Parts: sequence; structure tokens; C-alpha cells
Amino acid sequence: MSVPGLGRGPGSKNILQSPRVDKTLKILQCNINGISSQASRVKLDQLLDLAERLSAQIVDLQETKLRKTTPLKVRGYSVFRTDRGDANGGGLALLIRDIKFRAIDIQADEDTDTEIQGISFVWRDRLIKVFNVYHPPNNKQLQANFNNITGENIIILGDLNAKHPMWGCATQNARGNELVNFVDDGGFIVLNDGSLTHSSYSYNTSEALDVSIISPDLQPLCNWSVLNNIGSDHRPILLEINRKQKSHVNRARFWNFSKANWGVYRLYSESLFTGEKKHDKLVEKWLAFKNNIIKSTKKVIPRGFVKRYVPFFEHNSLTLRPLLEKRNTLESTRNSTGIMTEEQRIQLNKVNAEIKRADALSRRKKWEKLCGNLDPKTPDSRLWRIAKGLNREDIMSERTNTILDPAGYMTHNDKDAANALATHYQKIGSLDFSETDRHTQRKARAVVHGCRTTDSKEVIFTKEFSLQELEQALSQMDWTKSPGPDGLHGRMIEHLGPVGRQSLLDIFNLSWRDVRLPRDWKRSIIIPIKKPGKEAGSPESYRPIALTSIICKIMERMILARLKYFLDLNDLLDGAQYGFRRGHGTTDQVLYMCQKIRDAQNNKPTNHSIAVFLVLSKAFDRVWKHKLIIKLHEYGRINDRALAWIHDFLGRRVVRVKYNNTLSVICKISQGVPQGSVLIAILFAIYLTGIEELLTRRCEVGIFTDDIVLWKSGAQVEEIESDVNLALGDLREFADHHKLILNANKSYVSFFTTNKKLYNYEPRVRFDGQNISTVKHPKYLGFLLDPEFTCNKHIESLITKSRRRLNILKYISGRDWGANAETLRTTYIALIRPILEYGLPVYFCASDSNLQKLERVQLSAARIITGLRNSCPNKIVLYEADLQPLRFRGGAGLEKYFNKLISYGSHNRTSLFLRGWKSNQRLKKNSPMSLATELNLISREVECHSLKNCINPSEGLLGVFFHTELQQAVNKADTVPALMKQMALQLINEIPGVDIQIYTDGSKNEENQSGSRIYIKTPREVRKIKLRNPDNCSVFRSELLAIEAGLEAILNENNYGAVWILSDSRSSIQHLKDWNNVGDRTGISILKLLRHIDVDHEVHIQWIPSHVDIYGNEVADNLAKQGTTEPLCSTPSLTFDEIYSIRKNKDLKTWRVPPSSDWLDRLTSAEIINHCKSIFSRHGIPDVVRSDNGSQFDPVKTVEFKNFAKSYGFTHILSSPKFSQSNGLIDAAVKTIKARIKKSRDPYLALMAYRATPLENVLPFGIAYG
Repeated sequence: MSVPGLGRGPGSKNILQSPRVDKTLKILQCNINGISSQASRVKLDQLLDLAERLSAQIVDLQETKLRKTTPLKVRGYSVFRTDRGDANGGGLALLIRDIKFRAIDIQADEDTDTEIQGISFVWRDRLIKVFNVYHPPNNKQLQANFNNITGENIIILGDLNAKHPMWGCATQNARGNELVNFVDDGGFIVLNDGSLTHSSYSYNTSEALDVSIISPDLQPLCNWSVLNNIGSDHRPILLEINRKQKSHVNRARFWNFSKANWGVYRLYSESLFTGEKKHDKLVEKWLAFKNNIIKSTKKVIPRGFVKRYVPFFEHNSLTLRPLLEKRNTLESTRNSTGIMTEEQRIQLNKVNAEIKRADALSRRKKWEKLCGNLDPKTPDSRLWRIAKGLNREDIMSERTNTILDPAGYMTHNDKDAANALATHYQKIGSLDFSETDRHTQRKARAVVHGCRTTDSKEVIFTKEFSLQELEQALSQMDWTKSPGPDGLHGRMIEHLGPVGRQSLLDIFNLSWRDVRLPRDWKRSIIIPIKKPGKEAGSPESYRPIALTSIICKIMERMILARLKYFLDLNDLLDGAQYGFRRGHGTTDQVLYMCQKIRDAQNNKPTNHSIAVFLVLSKAFDRVWKHKLIIKLHEYGRINDRALAWIHDFLGRRVVRVKYNNTLSVICKISQGVPQGSVLIAILFAIYLTGIEELLTRRCEVGIFTDDIVLWKSGAQVEEIESDVNLALGDLREFADHHKLILNANKSYVSFFTTNKKLYNYEPRVRFDGQNISTVKHPKYLGFLLDPEFTCNKHIESLITKSRRRLNILKYISGRDWGANAETLRTTYIALIRPILEYGLPVYFCASDSNLQKLERVQLSAARIITGLRNSCPNKIVLYEADLQPLRFRGGAGLEKYFNKLISYGSHNRTSLFLRGWKSNQRLKKNSPMSLATELNLISREVECHSLKNCINPSEGLLGVFFHTELQQAVNKADTVPALMKQMALQLINEIPGVDIQIYTDGSKNEENQSGSRIYIKTPREVRKIKLRNPDNCSVFRSELLAIEAGLEAILNENNYGAVWILSDSRSSIQHLKDWNNVGDRTGISILKLLRHIDVDHEVHIQWIPSHVDIYGNEVADNLAKQGTTEPLCSTPSLTFDEIYSIRKNKDLKTWRVPPSSDWLDRLTSAEIINHCKSIFSRHGIPDVVRSDNGSQFDPVKTVEFKNFAKSYGFTHILSSPKFSQSNGLIDAAVKTIKARIKKSRDPYLALMAYRATPLENVLPFGIAYG
């Protein structure tokens, strides 16, 4: 049983009960005379506004004047374009909505200028064809294909510049006669009633140039009328087919969570869960839980319908409405021949200009409001939505807006389209089985049956879930995700109270015991998202996004934690698999492969490498579930309830496709791992287990989920090719046994060598009897490779992509009304800089000239952020934008990356390789690891970081409680210290006297000496402990060391109640609370101590506010400060975060020094002229230069400065020799600067101090740079 219509989740009842609306077919026709510029788009906005008010389904445009590279996005419409190409003018476009159409193929005729495009669609069981035509005013004849238009239900609309009295022209021309012959020969009817449709502002004439032609069978149904002017020289025309068609209005509903009263929701839901009767069966328990959530949600959260998009043009606004009425009044003053007086023409042009200006101002205000709401705290997700809206890369021209069935026929409604997609996805998951495969199926069933009937020795697979495991899973959930078919939104679960969460845990444990899932958990809603640049008619063009139950995802996350712990503990996953594994990333995989190949190139003789990049077709959908069950049991050693639950999780799954808010029929999915599942990555990784062992007999291999690359290096190309082909044969056998399909057409091979003679060599690599195509510059995991690993191609791709993103900065920046500099900087950091830095650990060894290209992109962004001109020096621009040069950031980032990588040890294949790597550098160009070694980026003393969970999730820390808030949540920045002290003391005073209180604190002084201090209050005594930590140890780690020391100090205590650790470091508590992901040595030690103590005692780790005069906390704080002066007992290793912090602070200290100014060593004319030239090159040549009467400037004694002023074109004014007070402003400025320099040993600090001194009406920046 599903609950329809909850959240944004779809529901069948919502669709069936959608109101039916009877609509007539309406088409707006207009020669819009250009929409390529922002100023001309106001005409399209008016036309779209008109279409919205008239409920028109088709907007037929001529003379769009769009080039092929010019984007045209119209929200709510499908756009079908026919652009003229490189020539100016012309262009056709059809904007379609609420109709399923398909483009008509029309052969272009190069001998004529006639432009034709056509679409076909079904309206009231009639197949109607609409043709949009245009021909410029020349002497060429109409296209031959135009004369071939025949048949029934034909509509021809457009501007052919044909003149004839038949449609209202005063004169006739050759094309008019040609068009009349076409109408007569084809038996068509012209709908024009003689109304004037075109007015020439230049010649003050009006004619009927726009024609509407139909076949006779439509004539009785048609109404035709000319509408008011929209600013174009052609008036829009409305064609209405009076044959109504019923259609569903599928309006999506949503929960308005922004208006939810979560306090009432929690209280009401708690009362429902408390009062419900006990249920022993899973289905009854699940339905009761779901109904309680629904009742609580309906009580306190309002619902609404998603509003239909309305065009922006505000025709009823106080500004635009009078102008539109005035334009209509002026248009009505034309005489019967369409002629206006000169004064009326001038007035009309003025009104059109005022309409454009008013529309632009209205848009500007709306944009200003949007930009005004952006600030550094704006979530990246919102910035991404804006970026997507501003994206101009997709030209957006569609030849159809519906799905074509397998026979190539168009589906005529959303229901049929959804069913076609559902059938397509169902076929993908259908596998062919032989008689031999039946044995595998029987074996899998026997394995599952054994798991249901026998007990396992592995407690982790049988033990029921604890509340702590549930809390861990809930903390890792993204509550903004869309709900599944059950309609339960994540926000509803997030705000459940303790009774509701216990009820949820009971459902999970009941499902675990019964090894069964409720039906709702095995249902999915698939949302097809069209891939950019793909045809809308093909089901292959859509990326399926599966929406599954949020509740099931929570349980999957708990199971995933147990599986990962068990698999990591026993090293059961292939080391070559990097996909979605903790401490494994795409950069690690690319670095491993690149370094291996580069090392081969450094050998003597030079080794060549062949790499094959393989693509698995529909990998997740083709997972054979019976084979997966066997591999889980044999390779993963997973059994008992875990394996039986996964078996039921994979079986009897159904999907429905939601297309344009319409649901398809239910389709059963027999094979595959469910898309959208939390377990999908780990299950697929186990499914591919064994592939590494199979391929590494002959080649190296790298796997990232379903992306596979294998490569081989050697001195003899023939031997390499042989080994690679043999490895591909082994892979083919593996794929056949696993029902996987390797797509040879999408796979490719690359050849890496430093031998120029072999640079264009194409390896002879075959798969399944087919040659694999060679790609010289392959793209792997987002990194563009090249034969010699110069990284220039990758850097070029980063520059191209980031420069496109720079348009976003340009759009949201404005001289008078754009976003402020801080918002622009935040946008750059969130959307553009990550592109520039992707793959840095691999490409940082590129040449300086290539790296400098990336710096130039950031410099362009800095100029947009600051608004500084090109004359301003680069250093100053970056300094004012507060953007470190990429080489500064890169140095610290690389040091962190390599030290973090090496700290993983044997848990990461790239880390293990780096630890044992030795340089064989022979070539001039460095490899990533050789350059990292040369720059001392790798510390062999870095503290190890474990990627394995040290706590068994099934055992957990059941007696440990983490409290990151007081009894009431407070924001330290906004709360009065006295109130926080009162709340903290109230909590502390409630701690029983038999409990142990441990106050911890960490401190660090300006010399980077750190200490930890612990104040322990036991029932019998008070103890104080001081520790000196390693130099440069972070405050965060000092806090953890204090907690560790406090726990160690009470290990021998007895006869006490609970343990309370009171720390003012919220981040430390949050770090320990997420114990599934703790990998640092100190954190692991603390968790082990907690695990030892919580066997007999409860442990509470409580946050308390600092510096609010709480006695124990202040004592610990003072002790910590004293500890920084204690002698250092040992020198333990630093963590990679601390190493990064040292380098980052060092670079920041260097970076924070303001850009240098020029200082004069000598006062000669030549020296002064050189420095003046330097200043002028930065800030521009001034109109007037004032100076005193120094000999350097005296035109009598020397002519150098005089000639300089003449050549540079500025006026030089000297102060009067007999009235030196006239130069008092300059003298005063000089005296001030001299005094500053005398007081300071460093002239740059003196300048910075002067620059930071505010003066009236002068900005500090202006003091230093004018």
C-alpha cells in the first residue's frame, strides 16, 4: 500500500483526480525581426506574455536572426529552431508547449533562400502538420520543397515577402503570383482578411505580408485575427482551431516545510506513537508508522500546488501598462492605408524605446533583489541553481518533445511516453539465461535458504540494530532528497521524537528478524532527465534517476556500516577498486596510473604503454542477482540475516516512470541492483571482485565503480599488444560469466610514449573481434591525458570550462546593481576555482607556461570581483580580491594531499605505492611524485591515519552519550554569556556526586607551543594534570589529547557512577560522535578507552561554553596555558592537517603583506621619470602633474622631465618659487610619509599603516593607489 501525493513524491490518485480542461488549438504567428540581443528580447517577452494570456500552445516565429551558436532558452516551451547559419538575418523558431510534436524532415535547397520547418502532432485524433516559412525580399523563387506541401490538416504560416491583393496588399509581385499559383494548385485557403500585418517605420508604409494558409478541411474550424503591436515591424497573428481537446492538468503538490511548526509536529507524532497498539507483523507495523507520520504532517504542515511558470513581462505593472495603452492608441491613428504622420511615427518610436527601458529596469530590479540575497553564507546548491539558469552552453533545439516507441512512432500523451520509458528500462534489466545458468540460480537459492535456517558465527550479521546505530545513520542522511513512492519526506523523519525513532527502530529490527522488506521499500519512481545535447525522442537520451523510500535508505545505511566494517577488517575488497570507498578518490586513481606509466617512460630503454579504457553498458542494471548472492557469500563471506535480507531487497522490485508528472504502469525489474540505493556501490564492488586478480596476471588495472582501465608497459610494442589482447580475452570471459556487456564502440585505446616516431601509432587492440578505436588524448575520471604526460591538454580543458563559468560572474556582477564583491568572491570560490584545481596533484608538474594560463583565469575573475582595470598591477588586483595565487594555494594543498595520502599506508593502493616509490628520473620533465619529493612536500614522519573503523557498529558505544548542546540549543555568538553560564551550571549541578567530572582544555600560544590540561573531580579527590604537546599541534588535537589523558587517568578508579567529560570544544565532541569515520591515532585511542569504560559505566561527553567563568573549565584553561611552557617530553608525529596548517599559515603570512610600492634610491630626473612611468602604466596617465621646484623638475636646468611630460601628454605644474605655500598639499603628504618611515624600520609596514588610516571622503585604497 502506498500513500499518494506526499511531499514531492508522486501518487497515482493525484494524477487520476487531476482536473480535465477543454482546450482549443491556438497558434501565435509573428515575424519578430530579431531576438538575438538582450534589447530585442523584450519583443519575445511580450509575445510570450500574450501567449500565456491567450493559452496558445504554439508560437511561430520568423526572422529570429539567431546564429547556430546563439542560445535560446524559453522556460516552459520546447524550442525547435532552423537557423540560417553564417549568413545574417532569417531564421525560424517554433515554441511548443502542452503538445507532443515531432519535426518533419525537409530537404534543404541550396539554390533558394526559402526557409521551411515543420512539425506534426495529433489534435483531437487528427494528425496536423504546421509549417513555418520565411523568404527574404529578393528575386529568388520559392524552394521546390515548398511546392511539394500537400495533403489534409495542413497549416502554413509565415512571411514570404509575397504581395498580392488576395491577402490584402495594394500591389503584387512575382512571388505573390507564385504563391497564388501554389494556393490554387494545392487547393489551399488563405485565411487573411485584408488586415495590415506589417508597418515600415522607415518608409511609413503598411502592407499585409504575413500569410496564414490552411487546407480546406480545417477552414470551418478556424478563426483568424491580427493582434496589437509588440514592438516589431510585424504584428502578431492569432490562429485558433475551434476543436476542443480534453487534457489533464497534472499539477504537482508539495509540502511547504518553511511554514512547518516542528515543535507541534513532534508533540503530536509522539502522542500518536505512544497511543498506538502493539503490532507483531511487519506490514501492520509499517502501515501504522506511515499513517502516524501522515496524520502529524497534515496537521501542522501546509500543502500547495507548484505554480505554473508565468513569463516575466509585467503588462499590468504601473509602469508598462500606460505605455502599452499609449502604443495601441498611436497604432490606431493609422489611416486606411496604414500611414501615420511624421509626429505620430516619432511618438511611436519613443514609446517603443520607453517600453524597452521600463522592461530592462524591471528586470534589473528583479536581478538586484536576487543578487542582494546572495552573501558568503549562500549555500553552494543555490549558487549551482543560478549557474544552471545562466548556462548558455545548451543551444536547446529539439526535434521532438516526446518519446518515440520502438517502431519509431510518436507517443501522443505523457502516459504513453512514460509507459515507453518504463518498457525500455524493464528490457535493460532482462537477462538471457542458459541451462548452465540454472545451476547458479539453484545454488543461490540454496545459499539463501541455508542463511534463513542456520545460525552464523558472525554476530555482526545477526545482531539486532541499536538506537545508536540508528542515530548514526540519521546523522548521515541528506534530508533534502526527494521522497520515494511512499511519500515520506526526509524532513518528516528528521524531526521525529524519541518515541517515533524507537518505533522506526522496531520496524527495522522486525524486518531484520523476518528478513523481509515492506513492499513500499522495493518500489521506485524513475525520473528521466534528458542528457545535454541528446535527442528527446530516444529513451537512451535520458538518465534515469530513481527515487526510493527514505526509510529503506536509513536501514540500508545501517547495513552498509556493518558490511564496510567487516569487509575492511578482512581486506575482502579489491585494492584496485576506488569507487565510493573512504579515503579513495578519482585523483588517487589517476595519479597511480600516470605515475606508473611515467616511471616506465623513465626506464632505459624507454618503455611504451598501452592503456584500454573500457565502458560497461548499463552496468548496474545488468547485475545478475543470483551471481551476486553467491559472490557475497563466497568472496564477501556474508551470510545469515544480512545475506537473506539483501536477497529479499534485490527481489520482486517494481518501478514506475514519472514523465511530466504522469506515472507509467507498474513494471517488474527482474535483475540489477536498484538505482538510488545506498548499497549499490558496495554490492557492485563485490560483484566485480576477482577481476583484479584475473587481469593483473598480464596488465595493471584500475577500477572506479564501473569505469575500468587496464594498461601494460614495455619496451616491445608487439609484446605489449599481445598481453593487452590476452587480458581483454580474460575480461571477456569474466563479463560473459557475469552477464555484463563491454561496449567496444564506446571503449578506446591510447598509446603513451616519448618516442616522437611512434607518437601517432595506433595499437592493434581487439575486443570481441572488433578493433578498438585509438584516442590520442583520452579522458579518464575527468582528467585529460596526453602521450607524454605534459598535462597541457588537461589544463586547456580546465581553462575552457572555467572561462565559460566566468560568464556567471559577469552576469551577477554589475556596475550599479550587481552583487557585491564578497558575493562574487564566494561564487568564484564555489563554482570556478574547484575546476582550476581539479587534478592538481597530477598536473602540478606541468610547465610554468601552462600553469601560468590557469593564473590568468583567476586574474580575470579577480578583476571582475574588484572592478579594477587592466592598468592596475596583477598583484594588487589579487590582493584586493583576497585571492591567493594558485601556486600559493597549490603548495599548501599539495603538501596536505601527499601527506594525507601517505598516512593511509596499506589501506590505499596509491598510498602503498607512494611509500615504496623510488625515483628513476631520467627524462628532463618531472613526474608528480619526483617533483613532490624534490619540493619536500612529503613528510615520512606524518602520523598514520586508519581507513578502517575501530569500533564494530553492531557493538557500538552503547554506554557513551555525546551532547553537543546544553539542555537547550544555544548559539554562542548570539547568547549573553551570563545566560550560557547559568544554563551550564544548571546542567553541572544536576550531575550526581558519585560521578566523575573531567574538565578538559587545549591551548596554543603565539610560538606554536601547545598544551593540554585536565581538571578531574572524583567523589574522593581533585586532580590536576598538565601536558606539553608537540610544537605546532593544533588546538583541536590538544583538546583530544586532553580527553585521552583524562580517560587514562581514571582507568584505575573504582566505586563511582558515571563519567562526565566537560569540554568547551564542540568540534572535538562532534568528531568523536561520528566514530564510524574516526581514523586519527588520538581519536582511535579515545574510542578504545570509551569502549573499555562503558562496559561498567555510562560516559557523557558534554559541551560547555568557554570563557563564561565556569570554575572547572577556567582551571583547565589556565592549566593548559601553563602547559605550553612545560618542557617537551617527546616529539610525536604531526597529522596531515597540522602539516597543512603550518604551510598554510606560512603562505598566508607572506601573502598578507601588501604589494610593494616603488622606492626612490636616487633623486635624479631619470630615476623619477622611470618610477613615474611605472606608476602611469598601472593607473593610467594623469591630466595634470604637480611638483615642487626641485632641480629634477626645473625646465631651465634640465629638459628631461619637460620632454617626458610632452611625450606622455600631461601638463606639468610647478609651485611658484616665490610662493612655496602653493605646494603645501604635496609637502604635507611628503612630511607624513617621511614621519611614518622614520618611526618604522620597514617602509612597507609604514605604507600599510598609512593606507589603513581612513580620511574624510577618501577610501584607504585610494590613499595608496589614488
